[in-house]
Amino acid sequence: MKMINKHKNTADKKSQISSATPKRAQEEMVGFAIIMVVVFVILLVFLSLSLRNKESQAVESYEVEAFIDSMLAFTTPCEDYLDVYESVQDLLFKHFDHEPCVNDFSTAILMPTLEGILNNSWNVGQNNSVKGYSLQILSGSSDVINLGRGNQTRDSKGSAKTLYRSRGDPIDITFIAYY
Repeated sequence: MKMINKHKNTADKKSQISSATPKRAQEEMVGFAIIMVVVFVILLVFLSLSLRNKESQAVESYEVEAFIDSMLAFTTPCEDYLDVYESVQDLLFKHFDHEPCVNDFSTAILMPTLEGILNNSWNVGQNNSVKGYSLQILSGSSDVINLGRGNQTRDSKGSAKTLYRSRGDPIDITFIAYY
């Protein structure tokens, strides 16, 4: 009888081991599948971040403010009576006060100078980060200078600056870059 019990105990232990092995194997397979799903999701996130268009970086507002300041300080071919070349800011004052330069009318110098600064500073195009720009300069309600190029999109950064003259209305400058 002892032999039968011993054989029965051994058979029970073997059946317990063999019945536990499939459950453990199933648990390991489920765990492996979960790990694979997590790794796949992480790879998808990294892939989507790396495939984003790196060239389409937005224009920062400080860049627009710095552009306006730089544009106003740009030296133009307009001469005053002391053979000194005027800045764009001084030329704007002359333009809105209807004062000519010694070598030409201020309007004949102002518009090509502004267009040259804008075209050389902002690379506009469908394949570029800047899709368009708009420059508006006005004094009072009647005198307005509007220059623009490219497309106006929903994404934009802009800045405004006001120049105060000793006589007359202030000059309001607004520049918007679209990206």
